[in-house]
Amino acid sequence: MDEPTMQELEELQNPENWDWEHPEIHHGRTTTVTEICVRFSSSELRAVAQAARRRELSLTAFIHQAALDAAAGHIVPDKKPAPAQSPPGER
Repeated sequence: MDEPTMQELEELQNPENWDWEHPEIHHGRTTTVTEICVRFSSSELRAVAQAARRRELSLTAFIHQAALDAAAGHIVPDKKPAPAQSPPGER
């Protein structure tokens, strides 16, 4: 399919050329996909990659499944310890 010419684009964008009596209905996507970036230190990445290989999964599939398992409550990540509190009067 050839790219439209400038004249064709101008004609398509002109509301006077639109068929207001017979609009076309185009349904949007029913699902959306979101891509995120996660940082790992080199040692963390090695550990995650090894775990993925043990399960014969790609790194992406392993991380995806681990996140879904955590969200479903199948695994509970360790909570980070709360910062140490100074005794009252000390700062």
